[in-house]
Amino acid sequence: MVTYNRRSFLRRYLKTPIAFSALGFDREQRAMMFDCCRDGMHFITDHFVEPGATIILSPCEALRNYLPATDGCGCRATVIWCHRCTGNESQGFKIGVQFLRQDDPLDQRDA
Repeated sequence: MVTYNRRSFLRRYLKTPIAFSALGFDREQRAMMFDCCRDGMHFITDHFVEPGATIILSPCEALRNYLPATDGCGCRATVIWCHRCTGNESQGFKIGVQFLRQDDPLDQRDA
């Protein structure tokens, strides 16, 4: 399924398990990705992640065509929003991230 929202890139519905790490977590976190595009993705996880935080997405075959080129160690992304799931949705937090490219000035600042 292809979705068009307020985004500038075509998003693809890809419900698949992913993993990520972030400052403050002592181990890799599991999540369920729901959609992805060239610029970012949306997933649900059990843990709140502060907007503005940088996370590292673990390499995953489902993301291979969407993530920026990396050295095989994962892809860095910035958390844009994090909301508690409500109503009939899964429990946990919905998180939207924007991928950081190797040449992104924000990415260079953290290097």
